[in-house]
Amino acid sequence: LEFLRGVRGDICYMDPPYSGTTSYERCMAPLDDLLRGDHADVPPSPFSTERPELILPRLFEAADHIPIWVLSYGNARTDLSTLMDLMRHYRPHVEGREIRYVHCSGLASAESRAKNQELLVIGRNR
Repeated sequence: LEFLRGVRGDICYMDPPYSGTTSYERCMAPLDDLLRGDHADVPPSPFSTERPELILPRLFEAADHIPIWVLSYGNARTDLSTLMDLMRHYRPHVEGREIRYVHCSGLASAESRAKNQELLVIGRNR
């Protein structure tokens, strides 16, 4: 968030960790430990653990100076309509798309594969 506040640009593509999914810190811990040469307990990102309605406003506020936003997000704890409404608090012109895809097809249940979607939300100042 600190980096985002200081960077300038016309478009900001946001792809934070998705709430309600496995955190990068947990699933990458063995590789991190191997590369580091020892073990470190790294807490999961709040983007992985907090509800989108609580954590995404922090991201949006950090990017407020950038006129166009593209948010890519998963649907484990939210839906497209909720994300669009959340972004409308910061950008007046919002559009969104649901994109179906298969994630970890060998590990995911049939129900999970049927419901899995990437949510793409675009917000503009004008």
